[in-house]
Amino acid sequence: MTSPTIQTNPDTGVRFYADPGPQEGQSVDLFVPLRGETVTNPGGTRWPNLFGLPYDGTDLRFYLKGEPKTREYDPAIFFERASWGPVDYPEPPEGMEMLARKPGGPAGTWEETLEVLRRPVEELLNQVEAARLQANARLYPSNEDPMLGVLLQEAIRRDSEGTATPFMRNLLTRHQALVAAGFANMERAAELRQQIEAGQPFDLSAGWVNELSA
Repeated sequence: MTSPTIQTNPDTGVRFYADPGPQEGQSVDLFVPLRGETVTNPGGTRWPNLFGLPYDGTDLRFYLKGEPKTREYDPAIFFERASWGPVDYPEPPEGMEMLARKPGGPAGTWEETLEVLRRPVEELLNQVEAARLQANARLYPSNEDPMLGVLLQEAIRRDSEGTATPFMRNLLTRHQALVAAGFANMERAAELRQQIEAGQPFDLSAGWVNELSA
C-alpha cells in the first residue's frame, strides 16, 4: 500500500494530505480548539481550513494535539495525576520576528502533564498482606477437606508411638511443607514491609511460596 503524500502549508506549518480523494486537503494532525479559556473539543479536530490555509476567525485558537506520555510504572505501587493543557508557542527573540508564526496558524501545542506518585505506605502494606493471604490460599484452598485437620492430629499421635501408616506419614510430610511455606510467606511479607517503610523499591509479585513441590 502506497503511503499518502503529505505536504506542509508554509504559512501555517499545518500538514495536510495532498493526494486526490476524500482526505485531500484535510490536516494530518488533530488540533484542540479553545474559545477564550473553554475547550470546545478536547478530543481534537481537523484544521478548520483545507490545505492548512490560515484560519481567519478570531473566536477560536487551535493547538496542535501532542501524544500521550509514555507510562512505565507498576500501577500496584504508583498512581498518576495527568492533565492536558495548552502550551503557547514562544514569542520570537527581538530582531528575529521572521521566525514567528504568521497570523492564522496554530497557537501552540496541546500537551499532557504527567505526575507519577508512589501510593501511600498504608495502602502498600495492605497489598502485601493481601498478597500473603493469596499465596497461602493457593497452598491451602478453601475447598480442602476439613477432615484433614482431625486426621493430622491422629497422624501426629500415631507417629509419636511409631505406628503411623504410610498415608499418615505422607500427611505429616505435607503438613510440614505447608508450615515451612507459611513461615516463608510471613518472612517475605516482613521483608516487603521493611522495604516499603524505608521507601526502597520492591517487587510485590516475587518471592512468595504458593505451591508445594510434588
